[in-house]
Amino acid sequence: MEKKYTISFFIASLSLIAALLFLVTWMNPSRITNAPWSIDFISDRNMPLKKFLLIQENKDFTDLIVGSSTSEVFVPQNLKSLYGIESYLGGIGGSKTPLRFAQIKLAVETNPNLKRILYTADLFEFVSTEIETNVYYQENIMREIPTDLRTKIKRPDWVSRVQDFISYSSVESSFKTLKDFKIFKSGKYQSQYLHDGTTSRSMVQFDHKEEILPRVMRIAKSYEGQYKNIDQLDPVIMEFYHEMIKLTERKGVQMVFIITPWHSGFYKHFEADFKKHNDIYNKWVEFIKSLKSPHVQVVDFSYPLSLKKGIGNEKEFWHDGIHFSPKTAEIMLNEVFREDQDKSNGSNL
Repeated sequence: MEKKYTISFFIASLSLIAALLFLVTWMNPSRITNAPWSIDFISDRNMPLKKFLLIQENKDFTDLIVGSSTSEVFVPQNLKSLYGIESYLGGIGGSKTPLRFAQIKLAVETNPNLKRILYTADLFEFVSTEIETNVYYQENIMREIPTDLRTKIKRPDWVSRVQDFISYSSVESSFKTLKDFKIFKSGKYQSQYLHDGTTSRSMVQFDHKEEILPRVMRIAKSYEGQYKNIDQLDPVIMEFYHEMIKLTERKGVQMVFIITPWHSGFYKHFEADFKKHNDIYNKWVEFIKSLKSPHVQVVDFSYPLSLKKGIGNEKEFWHDGIHFSPKTAEIMLNEVFREDQDKSNGSNL
């Protein structure tokens, strides 16, 4: 009896795993399994892919915003009302440099109205070339990256690849995609991603009632794995920066690198580590500033310069230690577009 129970349990377990594998590869929520029986429906489960495809569909914008979740507050509607700019928000939480490069290349090649790239630079970009599986295994994204750079990108580890097929997250995403697919088949499906790249759901979650310092300390703790031991800027990422400058210059598209601010508490949490490891924060700032040219604008809101430019440590300026408020975003964008405004005012005199 005990032997029969063990065999039955083993068979049932294998059957369950097989059923889940079939579900995940059939629904293909992140479009990375490529099984022949996968459905063609593209859901909202893969944000990088969804926003990448929207760039190709949207030919109305003149300004492309790329970056991580820190770029989320550069809302296209606000840019339109404040500066008369038609823009597309390509920002993605945790976005790495290769993905940003692919977005820029696609926009340059497919949008004849493109005038400017607003690039929110992040220090974490320079920690590693490794990118997520939902980007690495997207052929239409990766083919935008030059072969010599593509071969230098660190491949995702095998654990991440296994989790793409069997994990709570992959199974949950598959069931959500199945639900979306049923709605799609009924003709009532509506993507959460709008034409300008914005969504109804924020990438940054926080409690508005909580004081700012606990929020700052919490996110600082979550970044310790990246910032406590970084002692050099990844040279491959620096190559990506130089390559995107060459690309946009050839096409007559302006590059604007925005060095985003940090809350004082966030910077001070890592200050001793940065100084111990080759003063890496200031080396990063100096690298970005060294890119400045007639074709490249650099807007510097690094710490502590951001304090002198009017971005305080109060709650009104911050969501947490690195994610800033719309008020801070407007201060930064005023500097970005000041040059255009000055030219416009001069032509009206």
